[in-house]
Amino acid sequence: MSDVAGWRKTAITDTEPRRIKLRGHPSQTLIGHLGFPEMIWLMVRDGRPTPAKVRLFKAAVISAVDHGPQAYQSRRRAWL
Repeated sequence: MSDVAGWRKTAITDTEPRRIKLRGHPSQTLIGHLGFPEMIWLMVRDGRPTPAKVRLFKAAVISAVDHGPQAYQSRRRAWL
């Protein structure tokens, strides 16, 4: 699309040709600097979590998808 009017801007993303911003942060400043839990937190909560919140969120995500006898050990490792 060459017409900039066709590009989208929301509270979460702002995209134009050769430029993507996520919650106001250029995507190239996030890639390689945020892990999966931090990125999801940024997209949903609009801010960066504290290290304690990252550990808690990571444990919650793992426990939500990891079921069975090994689930306890997975959650335990997430806290370490």
